[in-house]
Amino acid sequence: MVRFKNRYLLIQLIYGPRENIAANAPANLRLNEKHLIDLIRSSIQLNFGSLGAGEAGADLNIKYYSPTTSNVILRCKRDQVSKVRASLLFITQINPQIPVIFNVIHVSGTIRKTQSFLIDWDRQQMLGSHHINPPSEQSLKTHFDQIAELEP
Repeated sequence: MVRFKNRYLLIQLIYGPRENIAANAPANLRLNEKHLIDLIRSSIQLNFGSLGAGEAGADLNIKYYSPTTSNVILRCKRDQVSKVRASLLFITQINPQIPVIFNVIHVSGTIRKTQSFLIDWDRQQMLGSHHINPPSEQSLKTHFDQIAELEP
């Protein structure tokens, strides 16, 4: 039996104009997992043609998306990571009004390592650089628990 070799990409979505990048999503943005995966697949189709879309696009899957932190965990085939990363580089807008940058933070072979990296990275980003009040801290703990509950 052949084992499927996957890679998990941890991606941060950075919104805003290139000269003044904002870390949080605009309030009027209604983005979901289906819209994101369609955007990534269309970028692969545009940049690598039908063959590239067939090889890389068929097994793409978003395992986790948080509109709060703008983090995405994307699963793809191991041998297609370079195509997927290159395609993410060429996505510059979600729609004509909202520019975006797909920043690949971490690549791992298991979702468990990606989850643990995401939890540590989120804590460092949120708790390390800002003063958090108790209700917000409880909300963040709930968010971290949701990440930890992801199943491979």
